[in-house]
Amino acid sequence: MSGFLQGAVDEAPIVPKDVDLGGGFVVHTNWLSPKQRDDVVNAGTEVGRRGRLDVHRKKYAHAWCRRVIKGWDGLTRDIFFKRLKMYIVPEQRARIDKVFEDHGGLLPYSHEDAVKLYCNAVPDLFAEPLRQALNEMDEDDQAFDEQVDSKSA
Repeated sequence: MSGFLQGAVDEAPIVPKDVDLGGGFVVHTNWLSPKQRDDVVNAGTEVGRRGRLDVHRKKYAHAWCRRVIKGWDGLTRDIFFKRLKMYIVPEQRARIDKVFEDHGGLLPYSHEDAVKLYCNAVPDLFAEPLRQALNEMDEDDQAFDEQVDSKSA
């Protein structure tokens, strides 16, 4: 016998939110359900020796970026270097400049570049604002639920 909610709960809802990080740089994100958040955390952790949980930052970053970041617009060279404070190995600087040049001054979205930004940009300027925006969506949902509950009372 299955439960009443069997097949009724969307465990991977698509709830988009655009997060403006300033200067015209907008990141397109997707809110994560509690189950999706657990999946991301589980992807980045494993039980190590002696039963200790080991966190693998890169695995977590790949899972988080795959689930949360859906794209971006407006990532210019100035934002990349000056605002996000990305440090590029001097020997690779010309190659990165060429990517911006080839794409009209904008860095196109790729999952791999999102992970690099997540891991290497100043956290307060990239990862934190994205996490904060997702937390605000949670708070908005809670406020809506409380409003509905108070009306039904």
